Amino acid sequence: MQHSLPSSPSSPFPRPADDHEDSIFNPANVLAYLCWLQQFYNVKMKQRDSDVMYLAIAEQRYTLWLDKLHEKGYWREGHKVPVPPTDVLLIWHAHMISPWKYYEDIARLYGIESPLLHEDFPLHMVSTSSDIPSSSTITFHGNDEVLWNTVVTKDKDLKDITIECPWCANKCTFSSYKYIAFLKGDIIDPMECSQCHAKFTIDNLSAKRFVKDLERALNDEPFYLGGTILDYQTGRVDSRQAKRILRFLFPHQTNETRWLVRLGSASDTCHWEAILDVFHSIESDLQKKDWIVDALKRIRKSYQDIICPYSLDLVEAVQRHRQFTEKVINPTPAWCNARTLDNAIYRYLAFLRLLNENPSKLLVTTLDIELVRHTHMLFPHHYREYTYDLFHRVVIHDDTVPDGMRKESYRVTTSLWEQFFQVAYAPSKPDSLNTDEVELDMPKLQKVSSFVPSTDVEEEKKKGALSRLMSIFQS
Repeated sequence: MQHSLPSSPSSPFPRPADDHEDSIFNPANVLAYLCWLQQFYNVKMKQRDSDVMYLAIAEQRYTLWLDKLHEKGYWREGHKVPVPPTDVLLIWHAHMISPWKYYEDIARLYGIESPLLHEDFPLHMVSTSSDIPSSSTITFHGNDEVLWNTVVTKDKDLKDITIECPWCANKCTFSSYKYIAFLKGDIIDPMECSQCHAKFTIDNLSAKRFVKDLERALNDEPFYLGGTILDYQTGRVDSRQAKRILRFLFPHQTNETRWLVRLGSASDTCHWEAILDVFHSIESDLQKKDWIVDALKRIRKSYQDIICPYSLDLVEAVQRHRQFTEKVINPTPAWCNARTLDNAIYRYLAFLRLLNENPSKLLVTTLDIELVRHTHMLFPHHYREYTYDLFHRVVIHDDTVPDGMRKESYRVTTSLWEQFFQVAYAPSKPDSLNTDEVELDMPKLQKVSSFVPSTDVEEEKKKGALSRLMSIFQS
């Protein structure tokens, strides 16, 4: 799906040529992303409950969009993929900037051949005539609304929240007020199925989602449990490994597997405390080997307290990301010059160099580096291949790191950066931007150019991203 940036001829951010191999690392893309962040900030509801409801409905609309896209086979038939409305784009964006989980979720739910894994976020649908994000507008193509209605149908506007009862498949509709209380955990009148009268909680719905997926994985060869389909070291899809994990941890005829399935048979027995007791039993039976403990932890984190189909709560992901958005757009004019954005791109690539030098450490980005990193992640296929070429693994982006750990890791990152590059890492406050202080001493950062080691021709082919990186710094 190709998109171009409408801009005035005098814009300092021209759209790079489509065939330019490094066009992703370009100020035009970063500026377009800033414009999108402004648009996403604008749709935030002032009243918290209304905002949570807006996001919950958007999450369901996103799921509906993905389901219908794959059911109707738009890619196979060569049709244009309909760009969804802004609320759905907001959720899609939040999913994309968790690249490991996005890749696993799409591959697991829609197949490893899903063309969506190669689709980029439509950055250049947003434009500004003045290069100031606050004045940006979104331009949908003429048929986007028609195609959206064709994909999801007009009667699926989801004004209220619909939950399919996982015990009887009855579709239950709840008012926004009741659903908000449900999410907050302060509901007085419990939500229950109107047909089988199963009472719903976040705990039992997410537990049942795990049990249903376990049953399906045990009986359906192409389906895999969450947290198992990606190789833990590289981030590449490894379906054979996923099946080995399944067969090793949950053999069909063991008491533990049968008990897990039995737990899911009723809403009052299906809860995570009971499931985790079974997990502990499995760990003990298998002598608590490290990889077994890690595998069960990854599976648990893909399901526990998550009632949407994905391995992360996308409503919470949007809310977390807004902290970053507010920091970036408040000093927006400071970003809007080509030199600042060029420096940010250069610093991001230098950060990757530092990450390569310190693979076992948790490194924390500055605001300008994180802005470029997020922009890169909106090209998911390129991000996966690029980071894999550099590190032989897909780099995880985790925005759930506790604040205390983040601050300590930022201190470590600052020390490593200044030792390696002999230049200041960032302003005194990691959440502020001073364009004078973040400008680069280019000669001192030329260490980045040495990223490419001496290798033979075949190894050079394997590390294509390394040569691309060198060409960027030497151009």
